[in-house]
Amino acid sequence: MGPRSITALPPLSTHESYFEKFFGDPIYLEFKNHFYNYLRRKEVIGCELSSVKPGILLEIGCGISPVTPPGPEVVYTDLSSTAVAYLKAIGRIHKGVAMSAAAIPFCDASISTVVCAEVLEHIPDDEQALREIRRILRIGGDLILTVPINPRYYSHDDAFVKHCRRYDLTAFVSQLRRMGFSITKIRKVSGLLDKFGLLVGVYLFRFVRALKMDQFRSANAGLSKGILPLYKALNWLFFQLVKAEIQIMPNAVVTDLLIRCTKTAPHSNTRRV
Repeated sequence: MGPRSITALPPLSTHESYFEKFFGDPIYLEFKNHFYNYLRRKEVIGCELSSVKPGILLEIGCGISPVTPPGPEVVYTDLSSTAVAYLKAIGRIHKGVAMSAAAIPFCDASISTVVCAEVLEHIPDDEQALREIRRILRIGGDLILTVPINPRYYSHDDAFVKHCRRYDLTAFVSQLRRMGFSITKIRKVSGLLDKFGLLVGVYLFRFVRALKMDQFRSANAGLSKGILPLYKALNWLFFQLVKAEIQIMPNAVVTDLLIRCTKTAPHSNTRRV
């Protein structure tokens, strides 16, 4: 696999360092991995992983919540060294690299599969990230993406997590094909219930942080033990509702999609779906 000779990341911009404040927040660390939206992404990506080719799998932008199960050939990456160090410290991952998706420190054609869940929309120059992903993938290698779609849905929750965009599906598929990817699957991930839940979740998170609940929790461990099971149960229930809703949700109102594509050889014809 062999990383290229890169010894340090470039200085983080204000946009890129935004999530650092969350990765050091006890509330975020305790509650994030039980959030219904994460459970849903993990489920749909897990369905795809059963059919990927042997070889190195690279998850880009894992944060503190990887969607790929650990394995001897799985490498986790994030722009935040804090997130990578946290995952290693709790034993959740073994191989982790702090890196920018716009400058991936791996050799050409060295990776069999790239997983990139809810990441591209955060990157100002998403084309550069896609060029880097294509560079490191082998011919025929898989790129498994999830992205928010439908620009008309851009609202407070998108702004809160610094989304640069919500994608127009037709334009995004054209962009992927133009950059040398063949689309093999498009799958609905979530719909309007998810959008509603994200808006509510953002407001609740801001409210709880304003109350400094991390300090309150340390003095009231019993209350904390009561809140977390309730939070987990409610999120599991909402996850089931989101999963049921998407079965009947028309494409026109879908809010998030999974797109699976493969790296094509230069000048090859792409498969259209």
